[in-house]
Amino acid sequence: MNVTTELQSDHTARLTVAIDNATFDDARQKAARSLSKKVNIPGFRKGKAPLRILVNYLGEASIIEEAVEMLSQDMYREALIASGVLPYGPGALIDIKAETMPPVLVYTVPLEPTVDLGDYRDLRLDYEPPTVNDEQVDRSMRALQEEYAVTEESHRPAEMGDRLNLALHSFFVDDQAQGEADGEAHDPEGDDPEDREQSDHDHADHEHEDDAIHQHMSADQEVYIHEHDTDFTLDTSDDLAPGFSEAMVGVRPSETREFTLEFADDESEEDEELRGRKVHFIVTTNKVETQTLPALNDELAARVTKDEENPLTLLELRVRVRENLQRSVLDRYKSEYARRALDGLLERAALAYPEAMVADHVDMLLQDFDQRLRRSGITLQDYLKINHKTDEELRDDWRDSGVNSVKRTLVLQALVRAERLTVAEAAIDAELQRFVEQFGEESRESLRAALSADRSMRDNIRGNLMQDVVFERLADIARGEAPPLPEPIVAQMEDAPEHPEVVESQAEPEITGDLEPAPSDQNETSENEETAT
Repeated sequence: MNVTTELQSDHTARLTVAIDNATFDDARQKAARSLSKKVNIPGFRKGKAPLRILVNYLGEASIIEEAVEMLSQDMYREALIASGVLPYGPGALIDIKAETMPPVLVYTVPLEPTVDLGDYRDLRLDYEPPTVNDEQVDRSMRALQEEYAVTEESHRPAEMGDRLNLALHSFFVDDQAQGEADGEAHDPEGDDPEDREQSDHDHADHEHEDDAIHQHMSADQEVYIHEHDTDFTLDTSDDLAPGFSEAMVGVRPSETREFTLEFADDESEEDEELRGRKVHFIVTTNKVETQTLPALNDELAARVTKDEENPLTLLELRVRVRENLQRSVLDRYKSEYARRALDGLLERAALAYPEAMVADHVDMLLQDFDQRLRRSGITLQDYLKINHKTDEELRDDWRDSGVNSVKRTLVLQALVRAERLTVAEAAIDAELQRFVEQFGEESRESLRAALSADRSMRDNIRGNLMQDVVFERLADIARGEAPPLPEPIVAQMEDAPEHPEVVESQAEPEITGDLEPAPSDQNETSENEETAT
């Protein structure tokens, strides 16, 4: 067998395999015997017809085709070994050149991706975490007042300070609205449909409403907020978008309003991804309620913290709210900082990967997308119908997301190797313990034992923890605070086994999918959520 290897520009290899005469003659004989058992040739029992008779009856082409089918897998495996290429995934037989005998087989092989991080340790980004100001604390304290407010349904036009129950639908109408700002396909139910799970019954109730919404927006527009039943207090200091509360003043129950608002294109808008963007709102008011806020005093603070051993005073509550807000703001900043550091890492890295890897990542993203859609009460097929798309068009929509996922996965895995990062087994045990403690004492021990023995569970935890570790190290590098790299451990050759076994506890954790740095506090609260606990 002779193998010619040609590396292609799409990070695949073309293997041209010339089969030797003896191998092909043997395969031809086996193919003939196999075929003779499947056909009835007059004058011969099945499997007993001579080769020349079989050739005349079936034709040489049929026997060659059967021989190639029998040989192709073995030839492929031998060609991989002979060529020395490292495949990413299964190859494919793309051509059979039968002009001469033996025939020549041509395979295409997706290659293992390659990553060069370059001078990644020279990456530097300014680190300037924000601090919480009094205005933010005041907004959170007012949110606590609203939580304990006395409400009464009203039929008069809405005024500032009223609480509205809304069916709220909005989408971007600027140049960026053809896709997510980070290049990912948009979610039909907003940024996180898991937070707004609806039953199939709820979905059916709102189908006619959604149809009306989709008449106002094209299939590929990016959703900003999509809520069927949400409460909102008219307050210009804490708006969904600049001018939203003012646009809703005077609205009556059952009234629908449409308007377009624009976010500021400067640092006055804290969310960089929203700066300068326009959003079209379609809002139906289900209910208007007046609110009578309780006084902001020690009595309210005691009500808010009544379940604690020592309820707080107003001053103590305000201090806690500030601390929680600061923690939340810092977590968000760290998450955004890690994202920017990852972008910097990607700019420096040289990557090569096959299209097959992108296809695999698109598969994973669509599987996750399908699961989130189902939690929102619709299926992927429903989504395709609503947006008038085919399966292939949907895959095309998600290709950029697949490419981003591949790139992020590759550079982070390379960083794990370069920095020699590991996850201690004790850290996995601690994470399991945190999970187990959510259950009653009577079931904790059995649950702990079962989970500890579940390798897939431990691997998943290891992967999640490794993602936290690698983003933390990336942030350390960008701040110029990364520790020196440890010296590599060089095994003595005479002590190394000829075929070393893989030590599974030290295997590299899998880091795949749509990677985002997670805040250090998984139960992070926003400024508008309860910050007293």
